[in-house]
Amino acid sequence: MKQSSSSPYIQLVEKGLAQVMEEHAFLIRAFVDVLRSKGEEKAALLIQSDFKEIDSLNDACVQAISFSFQLLNLAEEHVANSIRRTREAQLGISAERGHWGDYLNRLKEAGFEPQIVRKKLGTIEVEPVFTKHPTEAKRWSVLDLHREIVRLLKKREEIRTNHEGEHLTSRIRAVLERLWLTGEIYLDKPKVEDELNNLLYYLSEILPTVFHRLDNNLRYAWQVIWPDEAPLEYPELPYIQFGSWVGGDRDGHPFVTAEVTEEILGKMRYSAIDILKARLKNLSQQLSLNSKYCDCPAELSAQLKIWGNIEPGLEPWRDFVDLLIDKLDELSAAEFKNHLESLGRWLKSVNAHYTAGFYLDPLLRLFDCIGFHLARIDIRQNSDFYEKALSQIMEAAGIEEAESYQEWPEDRKLTFLNRELTTPRPLTHPSTKLP
Repeated sequence: MKQSSSSPYIQLVEKGLAQVMEEHAFLIRAFVDVLRSKGEEKAALLIQSDFKEIDSLNDACVQAISFSFQLLNLAEEHVANSIRRTREAQLGISAERGHWGDYLNRLKEAGFEPQIVRKKLGTIEVEPVFTKHPTEAKRWSVLDLHREIVRLLKKREEIRTNHEGEHLTSRIRAVLERLWLTGEIYLDKPKVEDELNNLLYYLSEILPTVFHRLDNNLRYAWQVIWPDEAPLEYPELPYIQFGSWVGGDRDGHPFVTAEVTEEILGKMRYSAIDILKARLKNLSQQLSLNSKYCDCPAELSAQLKIWGNIEPGLEPWRDFVDLLIDKLDELSAAEFKNHLESLGRWLKSVNAHYTAGFYLDPLLRLFDCIGFHLARIDIRQNSDFYEKALSQIMEAAGIEEAESYQEWPEDRKLTFLNRELTTPRPLTHPSTKLP
């Protein structure tokens, strides 16, 4: 069905295209100022003329062209998000295809009862996997500068005075100068450590800031679509965790060894602990509840005495979180989660339900996602290693010709493996002692 030019969708598209052009022009003006400050007049003229002033290109010109297209992408990224919010405000939460409001509304229109949807949401498991691609050459420091530019474009929408506008333009120039002097790609082939740094950038810098927002989007969409239903609680939300190939692709990366995998697992654990400690410190600052206005629960008082041999002070909830930070390295994942859940009960026992929901539940959700490991590593190994290990297991089980398993024809391997998989205890000797 053809949309008319007066369609709200078409109007928003036209508004978005115009906004992209305006924001890109703003970034280009600031970029030209930076180029001229560096004495790159030829590159500045090339960019200012929209590539019309071209005779020959030096290295600065080539880099400037790349920057120009990057700035266009950043403008498009910011405007796409801005228009999406406008579209939701004008046309409703179900207008954005692929978002929770759209899916929940379609389920409602299809006749699904909210109780059924609520029950199923809690069973959903999502695991995005970070693959490693040699073609991804951007450094995390460059990606961080890109994010800063997008944040400044968003802040530009809030400008009210000339002074604010001039100050923001100066900040944009400063970021663009840093970007120009940083260098956008690795000069050498990325190493496993570089791949890990990129992964940690996303998991440490991006994930914690957006995780709570994802849950809020779902909860808000639920309330809009089913306003008479109780809000979604923390345990009813989909389960999310992350996977990664970095440090586990031993079949395709000659420098990924067992030692490298072990080292990366250790670094990811340290990163997860650092993230949790930072979140706990924020939580401590937020839990300023005073025992003069809400009685300290007996269980909380007892735990403070066990950990710190201290009597509850004016802010026992904050004291508990501070001690939890100190104890974090000694706790198992199950113990840490139990302590967080206990804190939730103590907050709710003094009717601090909003505090528990807004400040503590996001930390619980984040911990469910990253645990003490940050992300799971997919271990992949060359088939020769698998077959060698399988041959050794077969030999231990007393299977005939096990030592030559790697030379077996494909059909014989399949017949043998399929037969073994139908048994309750595959690849075991009749005399093997089993648990």
